[in-house]
Amino acid sequence: MCSDSYPLAHKVQELMATIQNPLAGVMAGLENVIPISQGDPDLPTPSHIIEAAKQALDEGHTHYTPVRGLLELRCAIAQKLAQENGFEVEPASEIIVTSGAQEAIFALVQALLGPEDELLLPDPCYTAYNLAVTIAGGRAVSVPTLEQNDFLMRPREIVQRITPRTKALLVVNPNMPAAGVFPVDTLEEIAALAMEHNLLVISDELYEKFLFDGARHVSLASLPGMKERTATIGGFSKTYNMTGWRVGYVAGPGHVIQGLEAMKHAMTICATAVSQKAALAALEGSQDCIEETRKTYDQRRRFLMKTLDEMGITYGQWRGGFSVLANITSTGLTSLEFATRLLQEGQVYASPGATFGPAGEGYVRISFLSPVPRLGEAMARFREVWDKCR
Repeated sequence: MCSDSYPLAHKVQELMATIQNPLAGVMAGLENVIPISQGDPDLPTPSHIIEAAKQALDEGHTHYTPVRGLLELRCAIAQKLAQENGFEVEPASEIIVTSGAQEAIFALVQALLGPEDELLLPDPCYTAYNLAVTIAGGRAVSVPTLEQNDFLMRPREIVQRITPRTKALLVVNPNMPAAGVFPVDTLEEIAALAMEHNLLVISDELYEKFLFDGARHVSLASLPGMKERTATIGGFSKTYNMTGWRVGYVAGPGHVIQGLEAMKHAMTICATAVSQKAALAALEGSQDCIEETRKTYDQRRRFLMKTLDEMGITYGQWRGGFSVLANITSTGLTSLEFATRLLQEGQVYASPGATFGPAGEGYVRISFLSPVPRLGEAMARFREVWDKCR
């Protein structure tokens, strides 16, 4: 019997169509392509974290842990949140360790949304949120953002989209795929809206350590009245160059963590034991590696900013995170058309901004996760294509 006789669920077919890279076919026939849109840090995991993982293996930490994660790791996360983020949580009941922030996103959305429930989220936005909402059967309600506001949501745009079916609001701070950092007064306005309309806020703070030009990160849960209605997503992938280790976490109200525990047990039982030991070493060891990484990134950021400025390409303010949305509207091409020409003629891959939502149209995503010489080669090719297109 033909395998087509067993069709996949409609939601999975929709998911498969959504995750297709529109440039995959073009890229398959090319060599020496330089990606300038990746989200995986090229720097190595610090050595003391790797050594801790080796020791954990030697000590036999190769079995299941509690679903919520090792208590010692949750205690370390709670201490970090109290000292650095300005809010306190109970390690046993208000933290769960996940298999990366990606699982945290998926589990949170599944736990919160039922059919037709609405999640307000920024446009453009990291695609995982829309995919998770699709699987949950909910509805993603986009809040459009603008380059002149660094692609940050404005409270007046949020309130216009709140309905009786709105269950939660997503705030990504620092932002991604753009590079804005929310000022505290805007966060206070968002907090007031959440309290007025009884919304849970998902606060994705994965890029909190990568701030530039004096930017300051403020956790929503640290604001008055918000700890009880905020689920904070954090992780180790970006801060400690640990993408492949797959460790993230959610800190939030106890009943939300209970729901996440049920979801996580159904999906993966627990985060990898060895990776949790490595994450513990990351928190308890020297934090000098973070500043060293930030300085390296800032050098790359400044190089890219200078290059984009010379070409007359705007991108808002690059104050946090790994990437910006570069404005290519003056070419008269769509983001996909420009990205296709960039790939075909320059062998440079940049994500079309429309991939992240309608408000991303007219932009391509550029990140700094390559050494300056490689970025230099990529941007020289970019400039050649840019000049032809204009």
